[in-house]
Amino acid sequence: MRTLLIEIGQLFRREKIYSLLLIFIILFYVFSLFAHKVVKKEISEALPQETIQNLEDQWRNLSEDPEGVQKQLKEHPPLFWAVQFISFFFIGAFTSGIWFGALDLRRLFLRQELIPSSGQILLVSWGMTEVVKLILLFLSAGIVMNLGLVLMKLLFGIKFNTSLLILVQTLALDIAVVFFIAGLIRRNGSRLNDLLGFRFSKIPFREIWIGIRTYFVILPVFVGVLLLLVFIASLFSYEPPPHPLVKLLLKEETVSPWMMTYSLLAACVIGPIVEEIFFRGFLYPALRKYWGMAWTMLVTSGLFAWIHENAFSFVPIFFLGLTLSYLYEKRNNLLPCISLHVLHNTAFIGYFFLMKSIVSTMGGG
Repeated sequence: MRTLLIEIGQLFRREKIYSLLLIFIILFYVFSLFAHKVVKKEISEALPQETIQNLEDQWRNLSEDPEGVQKQLKEHPPLFWAVQFISFFFIGAFTSGIWFGALDLRRLFLRQELIPSSGQILLVSWGMTEVVKLILLFLSAGIVMNLGLVLMKLLFGIKFNTSLLILVQTLALDIAVVFFIAGLIRRNGSRLNDLLGFRFSKIPFREIWIGIRTYFVILPVFVGVLLLLVFIASLFSYEPPPHPLVKLLLKEETVSPWMMTYSLLAACVIGPIVEEIFFRGFLYPALRKYWGMAWTMLVTSGLFAWIHENAFSFVPIFFLGLTLSYLYEKRNNLLPCISLHVLHNTAFIGYFFLMKSIVSTMGGG
């Protein structure tokens, strides 16, 4: 820890631009803290909790009449086949997960590796100073974008669609993160391939399968933890706040098709790829130099769960983060992590979207 702090201190003494960025960020957030009550009323577009509750109540009512639901589904072929596909996917995933999990338990009993090491050694020339640089650049870029939007509104009276604004800003920051990371590691003598662990000209499909197989193994555990949390929350009559994407899906009728398509693409593909590049490809190797494997897995997984801004799902996302970190540790390749993450987001978002479609079609929602 001391070495890490010394290196960060040297960064601010050596490169004054990052000291200025830090001061700029602190001043902005201090000002935002005082202005929060005023701004909150203007930009808040909270979804009434009743909307979520109504969806849950209608779903519960439909689940009490499975024969009636089956009959109505046959009157809507696209929805019927979507339900069949999702059902077969989860049944197949759970069955495969139990089978692969049993094989992995046998490997543990025989004292073999759960996930075989790749034997690949990556050139990691960056450290925590580069991570600090990235965080400062990322926060500064976000602040500049927000200030630019505020100025445009004040000077020209432009009103922005909140959902569109969030999507555009998220895409811009995702692209910025990848470019910042590529630039920082190249300045230290590494290449993007050293971070990714593979070349685009020669994609190892075995790594993709390892990610999918690992997801099948953890899916029953993940769902079990989620159900346990739901049960505990029900005991205390706690209603967890909805995820921003859930809000957008619930406003599907008022959102343009292309915006909805991009939202799903961002949540299922773009988001997981960028998160894996940062957390597993960039942050994990940098921290591992100072804290070793175990502590680095715990810290990066905790940060990964924290950025999702949902205390209710912290534990299952933390568990997912541990799995992804272990995958990267063993394979030194982002492909298994990306394939697992993409599959996870697609499966659960697809399930929610399907549930909403069923309720909207049959429950009069």
